[in-house]
Order: sequence, then C-alpha cells, then structure tokens
Amino acid sequence: MKKGYYHYAAGQVYCMTKSTLAAAAPYLKGSSAFMETEKKCGYTDDLTVGFIIDGLLNIKLMDTPLMHSHSEKLWLLNSSTLLEQATVAFSGGMKIPLAEDKGFSIKADPTRFLSYHCQLYPSTSWCKEPATSPATAFAISEVQNH
Repeated sequence: MKKGYYHYAAGQVYCMTKSTLAAAAPYLKGSSAFMETEKKCGYTDDLTVGFIIDGLLNIKLMDTPLMHSHSEKLWLLNSSTLLEQATVAFSGGMKIPLAEDKGFSIKADPTRFLSYHCQLYPSTSWCKEPATSPATAFAISEVQNH
C-alpha cells in the first residue's frame, strides 16, 4: 500500500466535491466497507480518507490554510484572518486568538470560542446579552465542560 499520508493525521478536515464523494462511496458507505479499507491500508480513519482519495482514486489532495482541525494550535492563527477561515475546529482547552474587545471578557470566555461564534453569527440571541445572563452563562459553561 502507498504510504505518506501522515500529514493528514490528527482529525484533518476534508472537503470533497460531489463527484469525489460519489467515486469514494464504495469505500466509505457503511462501517464495514470503510473498516475493510482501513484494515487493508493500515491507517487510522483520517489517513484512510486521504488514502482513498489520493491512493485509490488518484485524485490529488490539496492543502489549504483556510481549514483547521481540532488538533491545531489555533492561537497561532493570525487574528485578522479568523473571519475568513473555512473551518475552525475546536477542542476543550484551546484558545482562539481574538482580542477581548471582540466579544465577552477573557474571564467569562477564556477560550474565546463563544466570542468568535458571536463574530460569525452576531444575531445569535445570547451574543447580544451580557455574559452573566442565563442563556450566555449556559453557553459558556457548555464550552468550558467540553
């Protein structure tokens, strides 16, 4: 089996065209088909997706700086480009590089995840409320507990 997909490890984000997804369907449909492919190539699930696309279908994988997995150090992103990103996956304990004047206080939102959400979706009801309101306090506690 072809090796060299380790760059695509650790929860990598994939975006596929409809035609690529249709071509990959036999390898992805149902857990048994995917698990069989994973077993044959000897990769983890995220690497197996890369192997299917590139190794089996011969469709070149393309890197983009606009998609971010939960394993990346998001605080290293340039804060001025945050709203341009296609995906910003989040995992507990991470911090998003968003200034305190952009949303809730750092004390109320230490990860900056909710403040970032409110930059993207300002019409969310709890984005318009203070951090001490019940709805906002609940959202903050949910992020802190994940």
